[in-house]
Amino acid sequence: MKLAEAFVEHVAASRMKVMAFVSSRMGSITLNMTGGSYAYRSSKAGLNAVVKGLAIDLQPRHILVLALHPGWAKTEPGARVDVDRSVAGMRAVIQRCSRHETGCFFAFNDTMLPW
Repeated sequence: MKLAEAFVEHVAASRMKVMAFVSSRMGSITLNMTGGSYAYRSSKAGLNAVVKGLAIDLQPRHILVLALHPGWAKTEPGARVDVDRSVAGMRAVIQRCSRHETGCFFAFNDTMLPW
């Protein structure tokens, strides 16, 4: 939230007018089928709530706000998604999204995720 406050004027003056936040599907209450990871899940769920609130507050300034799930990126053993693929996918989502999708939650493969 503090980063959004710090950068809002720069984003408002930019060509794309997008604020994208890296979340996780583990922050989705709907998709939680395994329990556990309470601190991580709650921090991402909190971020998702901030994204939704920012989307509402910044809509009059035509700023698009998104939450993005990068996939289980290969930054640790066992991960499935190549980092380059994750980043390319998130960039494509950012470039494709319109004002009608502000406040939404997307995976790197352009799948809309439930809160």
